[in-house]
Amino acid sequence: MYGLAIFIIIVVMIFPTRKAKFQTRLFGHRGLYNQDQSIRENSIEAFQKAMSHDVGIELDVQLSKDNQVIVFHDDDLKRLFNIELKVSEMDAIELSHYGIPLFKEVLDLVDAKVALIVEIKPGENDKVLTTKVLELLKEYAGVYYVESFDPRIVYMVRQFDSSIIRGQLLMPAKKYKNLRTGIFLNSLLYNVLTRPDFIAVEVELYQKNPMIWLFSLLGGQQIVWTVHARDYRMTKNLPIIYEFFDARIRN
Repeated sequence: MYGLAIFIIIVVMIFPTRKAKFQTRLFGHRGLYNQDQSIRENSIEAFQKAMSHDVGIELDVQLSKDNQVIVFHDDDLKRLFNIELKVSEMDAIELSHYGIPLFKEVLDLVDAKVALIVEIKPGENDKVLTTKVLELLKEYAGVYYVESFDPRIVYMVRQFDSSIIRGQLLMPAKKYKNLRTGIFLNSLLYNVLTRPDFIAVEVELYQKNPMIWLFSLLGGQQIVWTVHARDYRMTKNLPIIYEFFDARIRN
């Protein structure tokens, strides 16, 4: 009896109130960039390539020092440029010298031609960043979806405009800096507050978390990241965020 009651409570807490309907099944991870970074990730060139392939674009946004929304994944420039500088320590103009675009530039470039998945990166000014991103998207005519690893950001998106299709990013619990945090996030119990329309699941976690399986069984949508050629067949007909192969010829 107690077991049934607990199960019902869990169902109520994670129940999806709406299922995301993705305009396309295929999204290029940080655009369609080259593994050797000759076309760099999250660059104008990578987004142009995705548009030429007629696939959706997944991208990352964060704030510059002067509180401009820029499109970049890492906290610093070490991996891509071998420079020991943090993004938060540089103005948008300084970052543009490295080909790091403003989010507004990317929205103008894409201009509703393909769908976007916008990942809001957690940082020191989450509320400022989230508000700025959503205000820019409010003026954008194209199809977009918003996601984050941080459920507090997903909750902010819901509070700002509940009509925005929002998603929770997840990876295996062991990959989080704190294992307890990873276990909690993989529980999906905070869905009672965030009510995500989709769960973006790392490919290593796909089909391994019973809570995600239950979320899907209840009508929730999954999208799998980051899919490579070897992973493609296992994702069946789910939407995917992929890189380093031409998913169109396998679609």
